[in-house]
Amino acid sequence: MRAPRVAITDPGDVVAVVHQLAPRFGAVVDRSHDNGLEPHSLPRYLTAKKTGRAVAEGLR
Repeated sequence: MRAPRVAITDPGDVVAVVHQLAPRFGAVVDRSHDNGLEPHSLPRYLTAKKTGRAVAEGLR
């Protein structure tokens, strides 16, 4: 069985204009993550536990 696609966004990330992708793309699990004072920080996204869980689930 294939793991669902996961979209993780910070509500304060103005670059990620659309934060809810499921209504547009269907089989996407939307998750919110607070990157603190750096809402568009790639290292903060990549080191978030939510991101790690999504990657681990995808590798199973």
